[in-house]
Amino acid sequence: MTFIIDAKDKRKEILPETNTNEINYLVVSKDKIAENGEYNLTGDRYHETERRKKQKWPMVRLGEIFEITSSKRVFESEWKNESVPFYRAREIVKLAKDGFVENELFISEEMFEKYSLKYGIPQEGDMMVTGVGTLGVCYVVKKGDRFYFKDGNIIWFKKKTDNITNFVKYVFQTDFIKRQIQQTVGVTVGTYTIVNAKKTQIPLPPIEFQREIVAEIEGYQKIIYGARQVVDNWKPHIDIDPDWPLVKLGDVFKLTSGRFLPQKEQEIGDYNVYGGNGVTGKHNDFFIDKQTLIIGRVGENCGVVHITEPKSWVTDNALLVNEYLITIEPYYLLQILKHINLNNYAKRGGQPSISQTTIYELSIPLPSLETKRVIVAKIEAEQKAVDGCQELIVLYEGKIKTVIERVWGKDCDER
Repeated sequence: MTFIIDAKDKRKEILPETNTNEINYLVVSKDKIAENGEYNLTGDRYHETERRKKQKWPMVRLGEIFEITSSKRVFESEWKNESVPFYRAREIVKLAKDGFVENELFISEEMFEKYSLKYGIPQEGDMMVTGVGTLGVCYVVKKGDRFYFKDGNIIWFKKKTDNITNFVKYVFQTDFIKRQIQQTVGVTVGTYTIVNAKKTQIPLPPIEFQREIVAEIEGYQKIIYGARQVVDNWKPHIDIDPDWPLVKLGDVFKLTSGRFLPQKEQEIGDYNVYGGNGVTGKHNDFFIDKQTLIIGRVGENCGVVHITEPKSWVTDNALLVNEYLITIEPYYLLQILKHINLNNYAKRGGQPSISQTTIYELSIPLPSLETKRVIVAKIEAEQKAVDGCQELIVLYEGKIKTVIERVWGKDCDER
């Protein structure tokens, strides 16, 4: 792309004549390039979003329909362990995904009341948008919400028109808006600013159409929330009979550590690479030639249990069973280890870790072979239902995307 600055009358001198009508240059004023003091010459940074040929509704800048601002600064020394919730970007992401958050930070009641009177607080129908980390995640303030938030982390969209904020929230999920956010980020990596938020453009249909879109999406969203509750909260449960004999894991199997494999080599190949939390990549070689039970050894996945594919690579982030000392159903062993949660026995320090010695000392119940098969069949049936909920989530997320696309029209080139 060629840049011509303040030289519209010299285009023919700089750009040779071509036989195509395609525009391959962008005219940008010096003032525009210098306005943020960054002098960034990336073309997309200065590209203005235009109304598409198939666009049904007028485009508006968000600064026209919202008062866009942030909060009064709250210093870290003023954070509390209880009282009024204080949100950062991570809490907004959690609220947007699940509709609730277990908050870690608070400010005093006195500070909240003071800021409420002097600067205002988020009101029902306002929208909070993440400005750092995962950019452009939106949460619409509900009736009864009572919180304050971190400046620089969250942008505050104060509602000032009759437009439905939830409609804008859903439009933020489209690639059309995500591209605008990424284009405005420029050299300030990972920051969506108030200035850029005001310039972000969206299509704005009539209020009746907004209501129609929102009602349909929220119906789908309820299904997603319900399915996600199942997926996130299901854990295998085994009713253990106290009369079942107990056996130490050191008498059940022998463990060894996986083999180191650089991350850059976990990208191409026919065989799965397993780390502490399941498949982490692909590789063109394997050293496991049959299904093997593995246990996360260190970090956030410490104690997580999986069974590998027949041919695979297991990294040194996991321990693997290399020999069984008794006859046991591997899937029963998998489920009973999930049931007792090996992470509870990890050592805490810089990061959790669990050793072979610790695992060997733990005992598991060992019912009859038939009982083990019944337990495994029951858990597998539950797992199948959970997998169905995961498929529902994917299906209805696709439906939501299709509904939002109607904002641009069926044949829109921004779909």
